Amino acid sequence: MKNLDIVILAAGKGSRMKTKKPKLLNQINGKSLIEHTIFKAKKIKNSKVNIIINKDLEYLKEKFNKITFIKQDKANGTGHAVKTYIKKKNKFNDTLIMMGDAPFIALKDLNRVINYLKKNAIVVLGSKIKKNFGNGLIILKNDSIKEIKEFKVIEKKSNNKYYNTGVFGIQKKYLKLVKLIKKNEKLGEFLITDLLKIAFKNNVKSKLVITERNNTSFGINTIHELKKISKFIIRS
Repeated sequence: MKNLDIVILAAGKGSRMKTKKPKLLNQINGKSLIEHTIFKAKKIKNSKVNIIINKDLEYLKEKFNKITFIKQDKANGTGHAVKTYIKKKNKFNDTLIMMGDAPFIALKDLNRVINYLKKNAIVVLGSKIKKNFGNGLIILKNDSIKEIKEFKVIEKKSNNKYYNTGVFGIQKKYLKLVKLIKKNEKLGEFLITDLLKIAFKNNVKSKLVITERNNTSFGINTIHELKKISKFIIRS
């Protein structure tokens, strides 16, 4: 792919971490989570990295001068963060969305999403796990993604299904669908996962790509998850 925009969503509150410092500033191997994510994104060829930040991460501007930083004054969900990005942009490319709290997703999986994006409108990186403790449920229909249900609104906590890692690839001409995302009535914020339901209703097909690297493919939301993945990374 000749030109790719990467958008890292890093303006969330991270309230489940319950540490004194902001969630994304917690460290593993001497680097903060957000720095690990940035370094991972910079390894993707022919890409421009953009980060949606809050006031706690403004210090990164001095450290990474070749990255575009967009401040989200009020955290109102992942969908709102991407809407904020679109409002600030003048020219668009195919786009890879990453979560700032998921720095250890395999580079191979990110490149797989990008490769599938050449022939698919929207690509989602998912994982098949036996026990789900907080990830959105991916619902398929006719080889496309019908919707992604956030963990908090899954009626039945099913096992052995496909779950969302938070990585999305979107062809540039379909970024306009993000503007159609409305505030989720149940959760009270704008969710990027609602993009899949909008796409399905508009006959825009999406592709699910499955990772085999379950241990490091999800966001780090709690201190327990931070400690667990720290041990895994150090052993690797």
